[in-house]
Amino acid sequence: GEDTGLSSFRIKVFEGLSQGGMPFYFADWEDFVHCAARLMTTGSIDSVRDIWWEMRPHPDFGTLEVRIGDMPASREDTLAYVAYVRAEAMSARAQPELPRVHPSLIRENRWRACRNGVRARIIDPLTERQVPVLDWLERRLDRLADAGADPRDLELVRARIPHWRTEGDGACLQRALHRQYPDFAGMISAMRGLSGWKI
Repeated sequence: GEDTGLSSFRIKVFEGLSQGGMPFYFADWEDFVHCAARLMTTGSIDSVRDIWWEMRPHPDFGTLEVRIGDMPASREDTLAYVAYVRAEAMSARAQPELPRVHPSLIRENRWRACRNGVRARIIDPLTERQVPVLDWLERRLDRLADAGADPRDLELVRARIPHWRTEGDGACLQRALHRQYPDFAGMISAMRGLSGWKI
């Protein structure tokens, strides 16, 4: 493999699809259902499964699928990712009237995270100032706690932040292993051994 210089390649792959990348703003569930129906009746998609947005509502199940993350490199990263998504969902449920963030800030932050992962400097949507993403995450967890997120979820994320600060994320691990094991098979084997997964 060749290093793309990106911490996440998934975003760049899926934004090349006609129904990939950032989702649109929907006023409510019905607005999304009408959008999905329009895409199907116009022959743009065969089913909702053909929508590759980073967050995709599913009208058959009444769920929201969050699909922005690449395959986490470890069990701990996976648990932290899932816990964070749950905390955000609980916060959104408790506060249905959240302030809208301009799509230009979302797009910029997506790029910065895609490029630099946990070492990115993002733009805080509340202050519109650059801040290290992990500093922002710590403050966000405090706000999620105030919004009623499950403390156990927040603790799973908080427990992972020191590791991300010192060791980086899965992309950092993959780059380090690629330097140690230049052949792809050796790198993948080493990642399996470190992941905590039984693969």
